[in-house]
Amino acid sequence: MKCVNHPENDAQAICAICNAPICGECLVALRNENYCRHCLEEKTRVLNNISIQRSKLLVLLISLLPGAGYMYLGLMNRGLQTMIIFFGTIFVAAMTNIGEITALVLPVTMFYSIFDTLQLARRMNEGAPIEDKPLIDTGKHTNWHNLLGYGLLGIGLLALANNFLPYLFDYWFMHKLFSPLLIIATGIFILYRSLRRGKNDDSER
Repeated sequence: MKCVNHPENDAQAICAICNAPICGECLVALRNENYCRHCLEEKTRVLNNISIQRSKLLVLLISLLPGAGYMYLGLMNRGLQTMIIFFGTIFVAAMTNIGEITALVLPVTMFYSIFDTLQLARRMNEGAPIEDKPLIDTGKHTNWHNLLGYGLLGIGLLALANNFLPYLFDYWFMHKLFSPLLIIATGIFILYRSLRRGKNDDSER
């Protein structure tokens, strides 16, 4: 009996899946069973597709906790930063007694992390290389140390104001006024940085 794939070779076994005669070059012995390479590769491909479909569901469930889905995919830096942003926002809101922060940051962080995690999982399943990039770039070209320092200083001042000023006078009016003023100040800061950067670019030209 000749091999179905190599007619010049004598068959040494019968494939347990397709029952075709196979030679030593095509033979793969696994758990006391003989398979041809084609059937074994096809079976492995089917099992991999099944595991991928299951992993997508698992990624979706794990990513409901912002950052956990990234960590499940092995993206530890991205996952850790996402968790810090999510739970840090809750911590800051509790310290400063400004719940409006959570209404903006938490839903955006949660939905973005879910859809981004699913997209990254799909690309990984397709074999594309994925770099573990953080959500916010803290590389050499960013002044994140200064921003972090200003942010911590602002959070500390807000916490002190909310904890002690109510004992001195009626703080309700200032508390309601602070959120709009903070939004206006942030917008002015962003516009100022943008205009300043534009002037620097024009001067370099």
